Formats: sequence, C-alpha cells, structure tokens
Amino acid sequence: MTKCLRPIPLNIFWHLIRPNPALVNHSPAYYALLVQQKSAIFLFFLFLVRLPLLAFMPLAIFIWALHWRRQKAAGLIGLIKRQFWCDYLTHLKNAVLYGILPSEYYYYDLESGDYSPALYTRKYETKGMHLLLNSGSGQDIQKLKNKERFTSVCSEAGIAAASISFVLDHSPLPETLPKSSLFIKPREGISGQNTHCFEYSNELYKNKKDGTEYNEAAFREELTQLGTNRPYLIQPLLTNCEALKILSPGGLATVRVVTARTTDGTYQITDAVLRMSGSPENITDNFNGGNIAAPIDPETGLLGAGVYNNRVGSLKDDVATHHPYTKAPIKGTCIPEWKQVQAFCLHAHEAGFSEFVHIGWDVAITETGIMMIEGNWNPGFAMLQRLSGTPLGASALGAVLNDHFKEHLKAGTPLNGVV
Repeated sequence: MTKCLRPIPLNIFWHLIRPNPALVNHSPAYYALLVQQKSAIFLFFLFLVRLPLLAFMPLAIFIWALHWRRQKAAGLIGLIKRQFWCDYLTHLKNAVLYGILPSEYYYYDLESGDYSPALYTRKYETKGMHLLLNSGSGQDIQKLKNKERFTSVCSEAGIAAASISFVLDHSPLPETLPKSSLFIKPREGISGQNTHCFEYSNELYKNKKDGTEYNEAAFREELTQLGTNRPYLIQPLLTNCEALKILSPGGLATVRVVTARTTDGTYQITDAVLRMSGSPENITDNFNGGNIAAPIDPETGLLGAGVYNNRVGSLKDDVATHHPYTKAPIKGTCIPEWKQVQAFCLHAHEAGFSEFVHIGWDVAITETGIMMIEGNWNPGFAMLQRLSGTPLGASALGAVLNDHFKEHLKAGTPLNGVV
C-alpha cells in the first residue's frame, strides 16, 4: 500500500514548465535526464494514472502521521493537539512535493530542520540510479553480484578476500569435509538472508542458530538437502580481531566502506560505517537484520554512537553509546588499522573493479588481517543518510554521483529505470 500511494514528486513536473534541477537537490542531473528522455505527455500520463491514489493521500498521511507520532510519544494523551495538526500538514506537503512519508520524516530526523527534504533520496528512486551508473555503460554487475566470481576477481587482482572451501549445488560433496567451523551463504544472496553458521568441535558441527549438532554423516545429509534449494558458498568461519569481537557477539563485524570514482578518474572514500551483530543469536551483521551500525569518522577512524537497525518502527533516537548485549563502548572506539582499511578499499576499486562508479565494500578486520568479504554494486543510501545525519544531496558521495549524471545528461545516455 505504501508503494502504491507514493506520488511521483511534483517537482518532476515542475521541470517541464521551469527546468530548475535545484528542485530535486539530491541528484538534480538524474531528474533532468529523466525529463529529457520522457516526453511531457508520458509524464503527464503517469500523473493521471496516480491521480485517484493521490485523492486518498490526505487520509493515508493522517493515519501514518498518527502512527509515527505515537511511536514518538508515551501514549495517546496530547496527540490530537495543534502540534499534531501542524506536523500533519508538514507530512502532507513532504509527501506531495518530495515523496517523503511520515516514517522517513522521523527516520531521518527531519523535524530537526537541519536539511531540506529535497536533499534526501529514497529507496524507490535509487534502482535506476544504481543501474545507470554501475551497469548503464556496459559494466558486468555479476562481478560484484555473484560472490563466487567476486572472489575470483579479487584473487586475480591481488585483493585478500574470504576464501571458498567449496560450492554447494547439485554436484557431489567433497570426499572430505573441512574439519573446521564454517559459514554458508547463497552465491547471490542479499542482506544476510539464508545464511548459516556451523561451529566445529569434537568432530561435531553445531548449528549456531538452533544448537542442533551433526556428526559428519548427518552434516553431509544436511548440506545435500540445503544445496537443492539454491547454490551456496561454503567458507571458513572468520573471527574478528579482539578489539571488534566484543562489539559483535553473534557474527562477524564488517566495515562498510563506500568508494567512488570521480569524473576525472580519481578514487575517494565517501562513507564508512561499522556494522555489528546485536546479540549472539544474530549470525550476521546486516543493518536491516536486527543489528547495530555506527558511523566512522573518515579522518580518525573513531566510531560515533551506534544506531539500531532500520526495521519498520525504528526511530532516529534508537541510539546506543554502548553495545546492548556486551556493554562494550561503541562511541569513541577506534577502528583498528583504519588507514590500512582505507588504502585496501581504494586499491580494490582501482585494481579490480574500476569500471564501476561507486561500490559499497564489506571489509572484515580479522585475527589474521584485513579481509574483503563482499562488494555491493547498489549500496543502500538509507543507512548512510541515517547514520551520518547527512542526506545524499549534501554529501560527498552525492556530489560525485551527480557529476556522473551530468556526463550522462550531456551524452543523452539511455536511462535505466524510472523513478
């Protein structure tokens, strides 16, 4: 329902009568490219199709505004006051003009008034943006999307990456299984979904999620059954260095580093975040999997306060200066080998994946050194905007991406995806 009721922001149509890219400040050149390639008739048709849905917008925004207002208050008392109605009108304006819903208003703490809603980008907009920049010029996104191929490319480029013991598919299992703890993930998975962790001890493999123990014969049967669903990668279970282990009790903590290639061919780091598992039951550190993330100061490597995951119902003030389970301090902790991590990611982008404009790297600082886990061709902007407190349109990454959009605008590159 949420997606259906989202209006196309009216500022797109304003482009037709007054071409002013500043009306969409997070990526003005991208919107200008949209208007350049889509005729006024086409855009107006889209508007007419959604017009009946827009009629329900005031009621829908009222319900959402009331719900999210309740999340911010102790109860219903005092909600239906003048302040609520002022907020409601603000929500309605943001929804019509910018496509910002009440959930995003509180999620990004827009009530502080630090930035205009026009500077924020939303998930439903970014698919076309990622496709245009990271596949629109002939890039092969399978280099990043397919984790088996990603590992191979890293090996060829001299980038230290998590090794693969074997691939679990319809092929026969190896005669001898690794006598070690293992991490199992889909070959083309997202957000840590369908992952498994088995700890090896006393010739038994223990499922970390449910505690089930398997001898080798039973474990073979379990793997065979698992491989009938989709291809999986079987990898040695990595362990964080001591400084980070206490911040991620359930799974491997990784540093998400976003690098971007500028239009003049140089590479720079625009964003960095540490992702941590929130409890021993969470075997991954993915932010949208019930976990915690904290921004990293690019200059010093120091962590800011942690923020709880971006699940529905999570608000901007869900912050933690200390880990909720281990009680270890998050804010003020320094990422080990931070300068080396930065150099590692910049080298990876240039040496193995230079055709891509921007990449979100997941890097582990392990007991044996810095290790590349994954590269993401479509890194989520929501987490970056929330943790940094800076919208895409006011960030270094946004400036780089918009420069590339300007190049595509000049060249008239066919647009992949529609906002």
